[in-house]
Amino acid sequence: MCLTKLFKSRHLWKCGGITRKTGRIIETEIKEHVALEYYITYIDSDEMEDFMDGRLRNMASIYILKDNKMLLLYRQGGSVVNDVWVGSAGGHFEEYELNDAKACVLRELQEELGIVEKEIENLCLRYVTLRRIKGEIRQNYYFFADLKDSASTEFSSNEGISRWFPLSEVTSLEMPLTSKYVIEHYLNVGYKTDMVYGGVADGKQVVFTEMQEIAQKNN
Repeated sequence: MCLTKLFKSRHLWKCGGITRKTGRIIETEIKEHVALEYYITYIDSDEMEDFMDGRLRNMASIYILKDNKMLLLYRQGGSVVNDVWVGSAGGHFEEYELNDAKACVLRELQEELGIVEKEIENLCLRYVTLRRIKGEIRQNYYFFADLKDSASTEFSSNEGISRWFPLSEVTSLEMPLTSKYVIEHYLNVGYKTDMVYGGVADGKQVVFTEMQEIAQKNN
């Protein structure tokens, strides 16, 4: 904590920290307009992980399918995710990719597995998820694609262990929270449609909704 200030006011000032009255946490809005004394305590971001300051983390993943199997990566040594099964390839956006998730995922696919765009087909963005964790909002873009018959099915990754799994086994694997919900939703619902789904992690699960195209007359 870097500063504590005592003041009087007919309205409580919302200061972006924890608001206290005589040592107790109180609401950040006063319904009765009375003059009271308040202590405003400012909290450093390092002391409060869930205090938001607008930090974002943008990532993209791709899941490659072939013959009722899915190619997954057991990621090792990652900066965010370690020792769990994730998409076939994926990672953080480069600055020039911030408005092009497809460019990000194709770059990661080639860097990590040596697969180029001409070796896959039916590449589609299917899920966009949001999760608030460790003081930042993580936005993930999930692509799915089929591996062409002419492409090799033998891969090695510089990010961990690549392995094909029957679709019936995929949901039993240990995965990051949003990834697991995306895969479960895709295998139960998503593969039957061509919709893009938005998902928000609420602390217990990821809640999905269809992202419909909205037509605007003057746009």
